[in-house]
Amino acid sequence: MTPTRARSLIPAIAVIAIVGLLGVVFAQIHARGAVTQHPVTTMPATQVPHATTWTHLPQLDSLARFDSNNPTVLAPTDPQVVYQTFAQDAHSNRPNGDASMRRSDDGGHTWHALTFPVAPTHVNYAGITVSPLDAHTVWLAIFDTFAQVDCSSSATQFTPDAGFYDCWLDYYSRDGGAHWLPIQLPFVDRGIDPPVADGSRLFAHVDCVDFSCSHLMASADGGKTWQLTDQDVIAREKSVCHVAAAGGKVFVIASQATDCWHNNQTQHTLWESDDAGAHWHDNGPLPGANAVNLVAVPTTTTPLLYTLDSADSLETIESGNDAAPHITDVRVSSDGGKTWTSAPLAGFPVGQKVAFDNGILGVLTDGRIIVQAIPPQKVDAQQGSTLVAWKAGASGWQKIAPTLPQEIGTLLVTPAGRSSPGTLWVVTQDREANQPSLTRTPTPLTPVFTVLKYSV
Repeated sequence: MTPTRARSLIPAIAVIAIVGLLGVVFAQIHARGAVTQHPVTTMPATQVPHATTWTHLPQLDSLARFDSNNPTVLAPTDPQVVYQTFAQDAHSNRPNGDASMRRSDDGGHTWHALTFPVAPTHVNYAGITVSPLDAHTVWLAIFDTFAQVDCSSSATQFTPDAGFYDCWLDYYSRDGGAHWLPIQLPFVDRGIDPPVADGSRLFAHVDCVDFSCSHLMASADGGKTWQLTDQDVIAREKSVCHVAAAGGKVFVIASQATDCWHNNQTQHTLWESDDAGAHWHDNGPLPGANAVNLVAVPTTTTPLLYTLDSADSLETIESGNDAAPHITDVRVSSDGGKTWTSAPLAGFPVGQKVAFDNGILGVLTDGRIIVQAIPPQKVDAQQGSTLVAWKAGASGWQKIAPTLPQEIGTLLVTPAGRSSPGTLWVVTQDREANQPSLTRTPTPLTPVFTVLKYSV
């Protein structure tokens, strides 16, 4: 649960000294959650939408502060299992608000309070990530502003203008957050990105705390312990930015930049491992210089790889002056990244552009990838979201659900039976909604995060 969008997520934080840094970091955290790849089971037959509206699940709406929490998280293997955090933001060198978090096992009808592994008043930011293998295996990332009390000296940073010590802490739980174990990594990090799975093995991207490095880690025990598995790649590259896995193969996008921020616009290269990351080989460069994410869709032979990769900078793409749709920046490879083909423009909503920084949001069970189309203006000011899908070999994109008035934060696709290529679970986000400092229960106030459901 690290960064991605200086872009996409986050207003200002209360402590002025860390507005720039934390705003970018938390934004990225939300975005990476949005583009997480989950296991895909390929099914035949494409169905057209059979409903006219989304189903609102108000019991899952959240008033959590946008700049201090990940969106509501639904478990990939069982969306009835839901997690929410309510961190309250920083208040200079005095205690934060009293943070809380909770879990539901029945789709939000009842909730179980969860206990933080540090004092709740020490928690400035909190984010939960759920395993793609098990609904009750989770990871918790905390930004702690009482580092001298809770953190090792090697992990502690001092923010002079704000007047406090801070650090990032990672925890693991196999019982839905009832108990937490600290995760020890070989370097000081700022939270583990949502992992991808190949069989029982997990792979995850992680940034160093100061963005001076970016690595790939692997876990063979469900995410309790992690080891670096990118030595061959880092020997020639400076950063590992994105990971996908399918069919016994692991793929990463690596960069010559020292970190993976989209605006670096440096050469990106596709690497492949056939032995769970023990050894890697370079499959060649990507066409663009601004790759957002990587998705692997299993086939009977080599997995299909999809990425969103542009020659333009993210700043250019998200500016109000850029009217290009950028949908042809969606690219697919059928040979492990050696060659790439652009997606078609046909079928993409006229006058819209792809929500570039959200990347590829998910994959339907029939193998189609999903992206979000938005009005051609800055993402932070968008007035609608349309989900469209396409797969290699198809002549054009297809709208798969009714248009939403809100911005989509995260998307989960779950199987929906033989008659449907998937059920969509969307968490929308309202950056302009009020930011209550201590509200934890539903009120008439506008929700920051709203959960909707739609069967394609």
